[in-house]
Amino acid sequence: MSYRYTIRYRPTDKHCNADALSRLPVGPDAEFDQSEACMQVESDLTASPLNVQHLANLTAKDRTLKQVWRFIEKGWPEKLPSQHRELQPYFVHRHALSLEMGVIILRTEYTRVVLPLTAQATVLELLHEGHWGMTRMKQMARQHCWWPSMDTHIEKKVSQCEICQQQSTSSPARAYTNWPVAERPWQRIHLDFAGPFHNATWLICIDAFSKYPFVTNMASITAKATIDALKVIFSVEGLPDTIVTDNGRQFSAAEFQVFCNSNGITHLTTAPFHPASNGEAERFVRTFKQAFKKAVADGKNHLDSLLTILSTYRTCPIGSSNKSPAELLHGRQPKTRLNMLVPTPTQGSRAGSESSYAVSTNVYARNYARGPPWIPGVIQSKVGSMMYRVSTDQGLLRRHRNQLKARL
Repeated sequence: MSYRYTIRYRPTDKHCNADALSRLPVGPDAEFDQSEACMQVESDLTASPLNVQHLANLTAKDRTLKQVWRFIEKGWPEKLPSQHRELQPYFVHRHALSLEMGVIILRTEYTRVVLPLTAQATVLELLHEGHWGMTRMKQMARQHCWWPSMDTHIEKKVSQCEICQQQSTSSPARAYTNWPVAERPWQRIHLDFAGPFHNATWLICIDAFSKYPFVTNMASITAKATIDALKVIFSVEGLPDTIVTDNGRQFSAAEFQVFCNSNGITHLTTAPFHPASNGEAERFVRTFKQAFKKAVADGKNHLDSLLTILSTYRTCPIGSSNKSPAELLHGRQPKTRLNMLVPTPTQGSRAGSESSYAVSTNVYARNYARGPPWIPGVIQSKVGSMMYRVSTDQGLLRRHRNQLKARL
């Protein structure tokens, strides 16, 4: 050995060989490690998404909704008493309100949950995810939830969002050339590149029928790299009839032409130096860049920014159809955290089986003719899983389970 050692025992209280700042504190700290523990508890609590069970607990504690609940159960008066003027927004919708699984449901074109005051800020954050603006936030909200002055709160949320205001543009919209309207999903897709943008170049692929986008971070923009990216997309959606691109060298390459011809795809290019001819892709390039800037300004990394943009854009209603790109392309609306606010059909069927009415049961049936809002009756027969025939003084009525309540 090159060294000789003499090993001696030294008590712990005499160990002072480390740096003084870390080994010799000024004294005991009663608050040490307390804030970290609290932060961990808060993180665990907020990680749980807002769902029907949580809303039911909040609804039971909400003073206003407890009064609405009583009126739904006992029947609304013909005229709202002066002491209940704060219930006027609910009174207007009284015929569309019902109870299910501990929450209040507003049944319009969509089944929407009535939110208690303590849940409104959380849902506003969910609606605002992606920073898509007032119009899309309102469209999304009208499919999932409702509370008085909801539109006003959404407008205030967007107007007070610094990121939305900083990234908004007041420049007039560019005029794009209109292509023939696509007749079916994935009939025609438009391709373009966005970037270099945030140290990356992105391949944009958008379906002309549904406006459903795919965005791929490209390490290279050669013809081969573009083909490889399209193969991944086509493995999910299948081959389109037509691809529309500009005259970029990767799209003009013989390799790309061979790829299209071998897969039976018609490749159309726009006029040289006229990007507006590929308006479908150009529009989304602009939308993507604005949304990406907002997501990065919100503190997200590149991957999280991309995933947030795609997930929110694909599930937001667009146009007069009030359907999302995902619904138009795939025929169904993907589940989002907003869907967890409203009881699902499975949950509803379980609730229905627990409160179903047997034949000859005495009930009150909802009355839509003249007279009191609820009239006594007897269950004569069950029609399907949710419908009943009820014998009343006004004759035989057909009522949904939500239009009946027990009569003791």
